[in-house]
Amino acid sequence: MIDNKDIQMIELTYETHCCIDLKEVFEDDDTNPFAEGKVKQWWVKYGMLYMDLHDGSEIERDVSGTVADAYENVDTKWPTAIHVEDEKGDWHRRDLE
Repeated sequence: MIDNKDIQMIELTYETHCCIDLKEVFEDDDTNPFAEGKVKQWWVKYGMLYMDLHDGSEIERDVSGTVADAYENVDTKWPTAIHVEDEKGDWHRRDLE
């Protein structure tokens, strides 16, 4: 437990969200690989939706506009995590009450 007098820095973590509408992502295509069960695994990184399909092929779709909406959904009322740094440079997680 760190004493308040020893705190040098406070780090707050906030959560947000966004929704990716697959109907919009695939509106210009004839098919939606998710709906057809073709997607083996997928991830989102830097605003790109990556999909590895069961047949070994890959699909990428730009979803950066939707992902950018996540910034509008940040609720800063209560952080989801708080860490504090002591005078030695060690970080400690503070329990949320």
